[in-house]
Amino acid sequence: EKKAMEFGRENQELKKHVGFVIIWKWKENDGTWKPYESTVSAAIDKLKIGESYSYTFSGNNTTYKITKKSEHAAEQINTSTNAKREVKATHPINTMHGIKYPKWWNMSKIDL
Repeated sequence: EKKAMEFGRENQELKKHVGFVIIWKWKENDGTWKPYESTVSAAIDKLKIGESYSYTFSGNNTTYKITKKSEHAAEQINTSTNAKREVKATHPINTMHGIKYPKWWNMSKIDL
């Protein structure tokens, strides 16, 4: 299992180097998924499973603690109210705009 987790982390790191980023999102009360700011998303992605990241959202001056539960899931806790929200990683997004890929390149085969 440890080797599988290491492979997964290496796979994610490779995707970043070839122009893909993972966007992390939190689940709103109405069931919609809202993306984190890029700096928060990057911080979550760098966490190891079980590690936490805290940040203060300037929009409401609220501090949140995000704990990574798996390579693709985390939990957000409002440190004032202890309210919890689901957090998930999206599929990789290609950040190398304007690059012409060869005809054999199949973007749909890239997975988390």
